[in-house]
Amino acid sequence: MKISADLKIYLDNEIYLDKKQIALLKAIAKTGSIKEAAKILNISYKSAWDYLNALNFKQELVICKKNSGTKLSQKALKIIKNYELIQNLQQSFLDKISNININLEFISKFCFTLSARNQLQVTITKIIQGAVNCEVIGRLENGDELKATITLKSQQNMDLKLGDSVYFIFKAPSVIISKDKLENSLMPNILKAKVISATLGAVNSEIIASLSNQEQIVAIIPNDSTMDLRLSVNDEIGVIINANDIIIGK
Repeated sequence: MKISADLKIYLDNEIYLDKKQIALLKAIAKTGSIKEAAKILNISYKSAWDYLNALNFKQELVICKKNSGTKLSQKALKIIKNYELIQNLQQSFLDKISNININLEFISKFCFTLSARNQLQVTITKIIQGAVNCEVIGRLENGDELKATITLKSQQNMDLKLGDSVYFIFKAPSVIISKDKLENSLMPNILKAKVISATLGAVNSEIIASLSNQEQIVAIIPNDSTMDLRLSVNDEIGVIINANDIIIGK
């Protein structure tokens, strides 16, 4: 595992220096010219000049003289030195973290504390790529399968592969509940579940259902639907999730 981080040094509440600005100052120190420094960094002279003007308005890091070119103030040289020192310490710290055997499963569960109530861990069993979209089939611990539809670019950016352990994430209002017989249903993304709580609100109801592997799914449906379905604790239901409503977290 490799960890990286960008470093910024704030000189006040508005002005900061990052690696790009430090590189510009170092190039000026080397060449004695804003124009030549801009060429080295492959940026326009105007961009370099505008940034330095904004920086010098408060900090006076660059001194321009008509006959002797451009040089950095002692303050600027000290900032560069301190930046490089902090950067080395930061990299040393990150290198040590990278070599620690971190429990990635714990980190994944920790990171997905999201507004979406439903987060099911699945193992990818099939990936079907289209011209634009990609279908990702994930198997739950109990053997049930769900299909998620994402863009092909997302699948490639996430480097999703067969056997990967990922999270299928979806919001409670996107869950549909049915009490119809599901044995012969051809509709995808239907999971058998049992109602463990049904709470009526002013407009909507919160239905919490348990799958056979004890994982829970939360649905938010209108009160009228709750009454029409006559939902009560221990009812066997089908929970339906549209493949387009599923976000994949890795």
